[in-house]
Amino acid sequence: MKKSSQIAGLFGFVLLLFGIVEFLFSREFSLFTIVHLAGGGALLLFSLAFNLGGVWSSLGERSTRYSANAVIYTLIFLGILVLVNIVANTHTMQKDLTEGALFSLSDQSKKVLDNLEEDVKVLAFYQVSKGTPLEDLLKIYANYSPRFSYEFIDPVQHPEKASKHEITTTDILVVICGDRETKIPGDFEEDITNAILKVANPMQKKIRFLTAHGERDLDGEEEQGYIVARKALENENYEVLPLELYMIDEVPSDTDVLVVASPEKALEKNELEAIERYIDGGGNALFLMDPGTSPGMDAFLSKWGVKVGNNVVVDQVFRLFYGPSLGVDPVVANYGVHEITTDFEGQTLFHMARSVDLDDPMPEGVAGVSLAQTSASSWAETDLERFFSKSEVARSEEDLGGPVSIAVALTKEVKELPVVETEEGDDGDPDEKKEARLAVFGDAAFIDNEYISKMYNADLFLNTVNWLAEEEEMISIRPKTTRGSRVLMTPQETRDIFYMSVLILPEALLLFGLAVWWRRR
Repeated sequence: MKKSSQIAGLFGFVLLLFGIVEFLFSREFSLFTIVHLAGGGALLLFSLAFNLGGVWSSLGERSTRYSANAVIYTLIFLGILVLVNIVANTHTMQKDLTEGALFSLSDQSKKVLDNLEEDVKVLAFYQVSKGTPLEDLLKIYANYSPRFSYEFIDPVQHPEKASKHEITTTDILVVICGDRETKIPGDFEEDITNAILKVANPMQKKIRFLTAHGERDLDGEEEQGYIVARKALENENYEVLPLELYMIDEVPSDTDVLVVASPEKALEKNELEAIERYIDGGGNALFLMDPGTSPGMDAFLSKWGVKVGNNVVVDQVFRLFYGPSLGVDPVVANYGVHEITTDFEGQTLFHMARSVDLDDPMPEGVAGVSLAQTSASSWAETDLERFFSKSEVARSEEDLGGPVSIAVALTKEVKELPVVETEEGDDGDPDEKKEARLAVFGDAAFIDNEYISKMYNADLFLNTVNWLAEEEEMISIRPKTTRGSRVLMTPQETRDIFYMSVLILPEALLLFGLAVWWRRR
């Protein structure tokens, strides 16, 4: 009986230990805690009843002192672990070690937070026990910027707050900045950052797309449409509008960026003159031109030193099981040194692009760089008749060898009109320079509904528009809607995993080990 009481004491100590651990985590007397505390206490009392005399006599032995030292060192080690956890919880310091930085904010989100001039608060109307992944994301926002805060509100328990913000359903975020607010469903970083951008910057710049010449449809949902590109611009807080220039003969003065997207028909003379006056007056424009389209635009753009080729870029691609072949969807990984492509390391996919390069020398007052070039194995096919009729290509001496430039960005110095009289009485400097900005791409398909979501096409397009609109602080790599894989568990499933991994399995192994040790002893 005495030997049985000794092993019972060890078992009782283990049961008490795991019962206390479970109580410290759950903060409640669950069945697990009650059984372990009661059972452990009973076993310890049973052991003490049969071994009390032996315990007192063994206190002076050397083995007892060694055991006491071991217990003290163990308690010190556990105390250090507790202290480390307390410091870690009170001082947030995070390092994302995932290859794709899945748990870090994107460059765009960081720039939006860095540029906040007012506090932003997010109200998350989620029911209790829901929204855990969202809370993890909002925590990252709050840790990055002191101007960002969030609060979870259960609309069932607080209907008065839901009514105040006109919330009629759950899983809705209300993003508030000053007296402005917007509502968004969903919990993706892209949605939250765009909502912050809208409420923090109420002034919208205008992007006008030229229409009535067979250009891409801004509201088109087919593969060749531009509705995805339009929504992407609107998410960047731009107002996107169509422009029928032939009806007004002037580009509206509040146009921040004019987009000419591969017109199939030639523009009228008065329209070209209006665009020229707009650019010469300091306007900003983006030209997208597919091969075989945009008649007359090559001669128009040559005034600013842009050479638009009458060709199609052909590049070598490698396909699994088929080896190398020739294709007209060049993948671009080479970019020029420019604000648009600063820290830009992603690849972009184009579709049937034509060459676009710069004159040498450039016209006076005009400076530019090549934004994107295809690989060294590519070339610009000039025999378009054979290409379009027979779908055949063959490199010849007339073809332009790779790397082929397919996009350029340039600035043009513009003299402003004399300024209004200042308080000192002078008329200002009539020779003060103003800069017009242009970007020309030899492809309009890389931002259509089929291609804009591929690789980093959207980032290159939006960075270009941001530069043209003089919103350089918004040039960045945007958050991707595809996030890291997550396992969503209910509170009960989380609790079950905790019990199995932290309590039951370690306890069972420890008890089994004690039993084997005692038997061999």
